[in-house]
Amino acid sequence: LSPPKQYIAEILHAICDGMGYRFGSVIEVGNNGTGQMICLYNLPEDYADLASNLEAPLLSSPSGEAVATGRTVVLHNPLSDPRMAPWSELLRPQNIKTMVWVPLLSGDHAFGVYVLYDNKIREVSASEVVKLKQIATIISVGIVSNHNLDQLKRKTRELEHEIMRRKRLEEALQKSYDELEMRVEKRTAELRKVNRRLNLEIEDRKQVEKALQKSEKDKTNILQTMSELVMYVDTDMKILWANRAACESVGLTAGKLVGSYCYKEWFQRAEPCPFCPGKKIFETGQPAEGETYSPDGRVWHFRGYPAQDENGNIVGIVEVIDDITKRKQAEKEQQKLLVQFQQAQKMEAVGTLAGGLAHDINNLLMGIQGYVSLMLLHTDPHDAYFEYLKTIEASIAGGANLTRQLLGFARGGKYDVKPTDLNVLIRKNSQMFGRTKKEIKIHSKCQEDLQPVNVDRSQIDQVLLNLYVNAWQAMPDGGNLYIETSNVVLDKNATKPFNGKPGNYVKVSVSDTGVGMDKTILQRIFDPFFTTKKLERGTGLGLASVYGIIKHHGGIINVYSEKGYGTTFNIYLPASEKEVAEEEKKSKDILLTGTETILLVDDESLILEVGQEILRQMGYKVYSTASGKEAVEMYRKHKEKIDLVILDMIMPDMGGGEVYNRMKEINPEVRCLLSSGYSIDGQASEILAQGCNGFIQKPFTIEALSRKIREILK
Repeated sequence: LSPPKQYIAEILHAICDGMGYRFGSVIEVGNNGTGQMICLYNLPEDYADLASNLEAPLLSSPSGEAVATGRTVVLHNPLSDPRMAPWSELLRPQNIKTMVWVPLLSGDHAFGVYVLYDNKIREVSASEVVKLKQIATIISVGIVSNHNLDQLKRKTRELEHEIMRRKRLEEALQKSYDELEMRVEKRTAELRKVNRRLNLEIEDRKQVEKALQKSEKDKTNILQTMSELVMYVDTDMKILWANRAACESVGLTAGKLVGSYCYKEWFQRAEPCPFCPGKKIFETGQPAEGETYSPDGRVWHFRGYPAQDENGNIVGIVEVIDDITKRKQAEKEQQKLLVQFQQAQKMEAVGTLAGGLAHDINNLLMGIQGYVSLMLLHTDPHDAYFEYLKTIEASIAGGANLTRQLLGFARGGKYDVKPTDLNVLIRKNSQMFGRTKKEIKIHSKCQEDLQPVNVDRSQIDQVLLNLYVNAWQAMPDGGNLYIETSNVVLDKNATKPFNGKPGNYVKVSVSDTGVGMDKTILQRIFDPFFTTKKLERGTGLGLASVYGIIKHHGGIINVYSEKGYGTTFNIYLPASEKEVAEEEKKSKDILLTGTETILLVDDESLILEVGQEILRQMGYKVYSTASGKEAVEMYRKHKEKIDLVILDMIMPDMGGGEVYNRMKEINPEVRCLLSSGYSIDGQASEILAQGCNGFIQKPFTIEALSRKIREILK
């Protein structure tokens, strides 16, 4: 026999010997009703041939009844039953008095039976039927495993074909890349030629400008067509000649402009400008250039060339002037965008560091919280150590709050996004804040038909509270806090500096009458760990987390402030077309227990150890592993027993997302609770979107874990 069939035969032998049956057989029934004998115990081989060749009798026999109903069938004196006629002659010498047919199941579908025979009349009790069904599960697994092995070989061959196909694709892509690189090199060489040609053209233009001083006719024909302002002035800066562009720039005709002075017409001065680049030309006899600003705000680029008489004396200057106002504005805008880009890169880098730091701290806090929870379970509330433990738990909560602020800056910290009416949220938290800060007068102006926004309400609560606290600290002697909401539409020009999308937004403005901020502080206000407060009054994470949360909600935040005139924060969140979701009531901290089997997967040994003990204290049976790969194999082996997988998201050998996908391939109905020191954003959201049943962020209390487990296993 093959290894799987040998395994089934040994089980059949053990059943008969252990439970006192004289004979046994295992039959697999195909979809068309034909039977295939897997193995026999103490029965003649002719019986196997008969079971395989008699198609109709098998379906109409007790075997067919067990397969059709999925129930165990017991017959006394079976040889007198007409349905057993095809087999009676073979079984008569064995003097069979009792036969038991037990269905073999794959899910809810029966695909065969195993049959037990005895020489005496025996009653089969309900408890014995339960044992027989349990044994049927073991036999079924053996048969199904043999089929799955064939399927695995077929999938392996398909995978090898796919690898070869991808290898050919990579080779084709490499070839395309090489061809593209050659084209780029060719184009670069062409551009170098063009650049050399442009340089030659620039040099030719300089030569033309020198030739203009020698030929009045050429000057008239060429300079009049130039877009630059071209003038010829004497040593007193009197205009002796001007082209059309120069006349148009001051709105005068050539007759009125010639004979006037450049400092009068462009700079409204009564005497030469002290900053005039022309002075340098008269002093050195060399061409000069520079930039000047006229009173109307325009910026001019000046190039001057000395004009000499036949004796070499400088008698005037040929001026070529460009209006570079728009170019300067464009350069400033470009510089502003560059600064914003560099700031965004800096924030992204610091955010990544902050997110990783928060994840590691949350793992440490999880270990401490786990052991504190276990100690609280076994500590009398009247014991002196009970309060010490509750104080440690409160400190853990404080540490978790700091990591939430770090995650808020790094990843937005979104857990539960719902369509929300910001007016309701603002009224609730502003009233609560106002009750604790009586010296602050709060003024609200909320638009009644405010559009909903898709937000994590707890995170937006944190944003608003941080802004309220920031305003309160800016008004040490009391003052006014103004909160306003409105529906707005932002176009492309408004959203481009913030990398946002144009569309409908909900605007929230929070203004105070405090001390205000100067430009230096404003430039760093959203930097993590930057604070103007004393060390004991702040961490510098509040406004950094505000920035991160709004950014990761697809929103925009900006701030306006002047020293001594207060501060205004403006928040823009994308409007939603969905209806506002009702707020769920918070559940009490009650420890919920169960008896199911849970697979715990976490690469942190401290969390794995305390997690096993917590789950056992709640009544669960626990499998555990610190490896994603081992978790997949463990689930493959014990999937029938495992009711829930608690899965860490970040692991070195195989991440939580891949582990979950592998388990879904084994069992599409696998139930999984994702656990991480990161927030629900990013990778966690992707895993949940693939069907994962829930998410819990470290550190969590034993009560919170028990609620999550029962929500999934209910």
